[in-house]
Amino acid sequence: MLARFGCTNLLQLGRHLSHRRASTSSSKEALQFIAHGLSAVVEADRILPYTDPDDTRVQPLLKKAKENFELALEVENSNTDAMLLLSRLHMYYHIPGACPASGAALLEAAADAGNSVAQYELACRLRAEGKLIGLGDGDGMDEKAFKYLELAACKKHPGALFLMGATYLGGKHTKRDVKAAAWCFRNAAEQGHTAAATVYGALMARGLQVPIEESEEDMADRHPDMATTDLHDMTDNGDVHCTADMEEAARYYFEIAAESGDGLALEWLNRMPAAKESTENTDQQ
Repeated sequence: MLARFGCTNLLQLGRHLSHRRASTSSSKEALQFIAHGLSAVVEADRILPYTDPDDTRVQPLLKKAKENFELALEVENSNTDAMLLLSRLHMYYHIPGACPASGAALLEAAADAGNSVAQYELACRLRAEGKLIGLGDGDGMDEKAFKYLELAACKKHPGALFLMGATYLGGKHTKRDVKAAAWCFRNAAEQGHTAAATVYGALMARGLQVPIEESEEDMADRHPDMATTDLHDMTDNGDVHCTADMEEAARYYFEIAAESGDGLALEWLNRMPAAKESTENTDQQ
């Protein structure tokens, strides 16, 4: 079955590229080539569900995309977005001269150059391969996959944050750290990750029993961004005074997830007691 870029990934990458500032003429030219290539892939993805991958309408579009991504790398060989997109074409599409090995190498090059999307995708790919060969304890996570996942999470990639949160919460491949897990889930939820919002709400509903085991120095050594985040920071959220009432914090995140169609979040909401009503009238009587 042909694996495609995915509409969500394309939209996210498009927003990312639209906010990038071309610091040089070569960067500007590379971004233009990438935009042309993305447009071709979007059109190909629109047609592919209704036709054969080798259809004469699809192949010219994929060829155009490949050529544009290659041109982007020619004018700016350090452009990690072009590396990532070209790697996807090689690995997941029927294009002329497709080479999965070249795609994998491009993906790793983009990840090593600091592209958070590439780091996340590479980590997921390594985990999937690990599951196929029965790596480790069966979850497919090895040191290399964990390294790239952690790098992507440090750059606030929502998917990586969610998986790192699950890793910290479960205590696999690293010391169990509920506070670090909550930090990851919270940041992923704030970027629209539905499952992370549900899990973070569950932690709030259960009182977020955070073990006070580490010194601030230990926290700074292991995850510096988290070292400056205390429980109040994690539960405070604008107009919702979560620091004063974790139950309301949980409700807030469950509602966000439920609105996105998460059935588990809706179940949590149904199990929670009714929202507290104002006691002003009672006090006046």
